[in-house]
Amino acid sequence: MADCCKLVGDFPVGSAPGCIISVSTNSSTELNRICESFTAQGPTTGTLNMSAYASTTIHEGCPGRASVSIPWVRRYDCDNDEVHFIFSGKGRSSLSGDVDNLARIDEVINSYKIVNASAAGGPAALYTDETQYDGYGLIYSGGPVSFSTSEDGQVTFQNWFGVGDGSELLLQSFNLTVEPGNYPVANYSFVFTA
Repeated sequence: MADCCKLVGDFPVGSAPGCIISVSTNSSTELNRICESFTAQGPTTGTLNMSAYASTTIHEGCPGRASVSIPWVRRYDCDNDEVHFIFSGKGRSSLSGDVDNLARIDEVINSYKIVNASAAGGPAALYTDETQYDGYGLIYSGGPVSFSTSEDGQVTFQNWFGVGDGSELLLQSFNLTVEPGNYPVANYSFVFTA
């Protein structure tokens, strides 16, 4: 078997926590062609996306969702060839439905009714009619990685997979999906440098 073809069952999860469903990375280097013979190289950054089970208990309630997006400010120090990510706030958050007390919004700003109905599955198909909460900051207590976006120190994590230059992973977005009859799933997106 070629070196590029590896069995996912042998994927080295190392010290990664919890029961991981999938991991993928995407990265690039900033390049600027100044003239025919010179290309200026900037920083290399990437994202690591990870899906994992948020709980080992099958959800029995109504569907639920929670999400947050963290607004990192990125600054490149060309003298030292370093990228600095500056935490610039709790992040916009939303929550709706039943999330098994796995998440809550730190500062709720607004709430309103949302509906999701489709007759494509026939007249006996179920629909949701619930309240969505929007605000700032998300406190997530589920697995495999809990966090609070209310403080920047709680959104910086060990680089479990050694991607990029091996330095820390910074949480940039997160969403939790809770569906009846299934295990809750947490999706993380981290940023890293290389």
